[in-house]
Amino acid sequence: MIKKIHIKNFRSIINQDIELRPLTVIVGANNTGKSNLIKCLDFLGNLSRKGLRESIKDKDGFNNILPKIYDEKKLKGKKTEIDVNFKSEPYKFENEKERELWCNYSIEFGLEANERIKVEKEITKVFDILGVTSRLNKSVKKYNRKSEIIIEIAKNKIGISSNPGLTSRNIDLFYNWMLPGPILDSVDSIKKSSSTHKKILAPLIGYTLLKSRGKVSTMMAENLTPDNLYELAAKADEDYDSIFGTILSEISPHFLRIRSALTNINRYDFLINILRKEQNISQDKILKLTGDNLTSVLQSVSKENKEAWNRILDTLSNISPMINDIQTKKFLREKLYIEFEEIFGGRPIESWEASDGTLRVLAILTAIESQKPYATVLIEEPEIGLHPWALKHLIEHMKELIEKNNIQIIITTHSDQILENVKMDEVLVCSRNEKEGTVFKTLKEISPNSNEDMNSIGRKWRQGLIGGVPECV
Repeated sequence: MIKKIHIKNFRSIINQDIELRPLTVIVGANNTGKSNLIKCLDFLGNLSRKGLRESIKDKDGFNNILPKIYDEKKLKGKKTEIDVNFKSEPYKFENEKERELWCNYSIEFGLEANERIKVEKEITKVFDILGVTSRLNKSVKKYNRKSEIIIEIAKNKIGISSNPGLTSRNIDLFYNWMLPGPILDSVDSIKKSSSTHKKILAPLIGYTLLKSRGKVSTMMAENLTPDNLYELAAKADEDYDSIFGTILSEISPHFLRIRSALTNINRYDFLINILRKEQNISQDKILKLTGDNLTSVLQSVSKENKEAWNRILDTLSNISPMINDIQTKKFLREKLYIEFEEIFGGRPIESWEASDGTLRVLAILTAIESQKPYATVLIEEPEIGLHPWALKHLIEHMKELIEKNNIQIIITTHSDQILENVKMDEVLVCSRNEKEGTVFKTLKEISPNSNEDMNSIGRKWRQGLIGGVPECV
């Protein structure tokens, strides 16, 4: 669940600070950069899943990430920055309110002279870790004040700090959260005599960096001692990818929990031809980018989550009243296709005979119903192929899932009907100019004193009175 994001030099976005809501609706003219916010969030998800270099490769190289406003001569030395504030799935305790774990992650990267990707700076901040740890460990007194730990890599050096600083009272809480048992035991002698993070965590992260690149053997891992932690840390050079995507989750399962908030960013770009035809059978539980596993995920939801399945059927019947039921059917031995049964009876309608709008809305409903808690779902122009009346039911379904499953949904749209069914603070208006690049503004920033209902806001947007429409330059 992403609350804020700062983006610098990512496609048409030159420098923007953007607040995101659980439901965020982005409106704007064509070619203003709405999709580039979606692509940046998708890039962040890919970075946490497979690392920085692979994510840049997916975008056809670093120069294709930089804004096109820079000519070839100005590309040298440019850096891209992403800074995101988000929360992970909360920790739940008996007889006490659950505690959300907030995190701030930032990364700055660019190209070296030899065209290699260079991470200039990477910072991970995790908040309230002492509050969480003191409740996981029932033998200690509960900690209720603010706490954070900061892990920073800059200029090939690893820095660790915390607030509050280490004391004899909190050191066990810090390291029981940060380190898995075997490593915690190996550094116990240091822990009792040290008052700094540097002697424990920095070497450990240095070791993990080397291990992830295959430069540390399993035998060395099993024979970890404080002395060789120092030695291994000294060998950590600049040839690492991203600490958040590939390193921290190897150190502590708690970091894996935090990282999942970003690995569960899922963008969808459904292809009708793929939705129509029979698809290979898989064990997937979450829908893929183009919907090429829709049949398998739909079958899984129908068997394993009756509540979600009934919601899908209810919303689909509101949007397409003639549909009474949906079935997944085997085609040959290893493929599935979809059949729609109508209220009139008769023969079912196969997916290759169904309307574009029906297939697309079914894919959208399946996508959001199959998400894990605290996931972020990215969908562009969900109105494509749908009657304007149907959009009300689709948005209502999205809002229900956001409330029930704690997911976040971010959409782009050209539909005033969608605007009429959301709240004022859920809308971002996108525009673009030569100096600032893509700019995102809330409706409150555009009309600070406006108390109009969203029906009138939709009309004003369509008339060009609140921006977000094509403009002559």
